[in-house]
Amino acid sequence: MATIHIGEESEGANCWQYQVQVQTRRKCHQFVITLNWLDYDHWSHGREAPCVVVKAIMRFVLDQQPPEEISPKFDCAAVRRCYPELDSVLPTMF
Repeated sequence: MATIHIGEESEGANCWQYQVQVQTRRKCHQFVITLNWLDYDHWSHGREAPCVVVKAIMRFVLDQQPPEEISPKFDCAAVRRCYPELDSVLPTMF
């Protein structure tokens, strides 16, 4: 089981960007994840902090593939395009 640590948040044009670490038994993986404000609103309706949404997305992605195969920098919208079931699954992961 991997441990996810949500680090520094920065605000960009219509989005947040997070530094995320995923610690496995063997290695610490670094990611930069962008969450658009519209996607955030769609998934959480403002009920959860953006970092909670990012952590849930990272957990979802880790359920789909090992950390070694995940791009070190990605936007949450890309996950949504790759996995259409994300919209129905993600709200249950908060």
